[in-house]
Amino acid sequence: MAGAGNNIYNQVTTGLQGAQTGINNAMAYQPTQFSNEAIQPFMNPFTQNVLDRSMANLEDARTKAINAGQARAMQAGAYGGSRHGVADSLTNQAFAKQAGDLSANLNQANFQQAVNQFNRANQLGFQTAQNQLAGAGALANLSNLGFGMANTMDNTCLLYTSDAADDMQCVDLG
Repeated sequence: MAGAGNNIYNQVTTGLQGAQTGINNAMAYQPTQFSNEAIQPFMNPFTQNVLDRSMANLEDARTKAINAGQARAMQAGAYGGSRHGVADSLTNQAFAKQAGDLSANLNQANFQQAVNQFNRANQLGFQTAQNQLAGAGALANLSNLGFGMANTMDNTCLLYTSDAADDMQCVDLG
């Protein structure tokens, strides 16, 4: 082959190797499997703080309701009676229900947000793999164009070399 084309062939080979690397990287992508360990980094670390503060606020409200009920019972002269016990029991029951609902809702919201971020991370991984495949394909096409150019240059050089050799023979025969 002619000297001018050899450098292009080397560049084509390098381009095709780069394309193969991109294809290998894209094909090796494995999405993260869903598990407790995989989702943990996406969980909001402040959920417990929010939950603790919300529960403390609810406990304050429960305590105020119990104290207000006891004050009314004392004014009515019914402190310690069965109605007073039932009223406290109903207040505690309402507190327990609200605490359970609040805890469930906050934890569910945190989990849903973590699942959304986990899924988004996997989507970004897939998108990166697709981009690598597209880039590798473009690089392979470009390398193939370079290969075609190198062949054209080599053929042109061979024609010129052949013509020059023919001219030399004509001169020698001359």
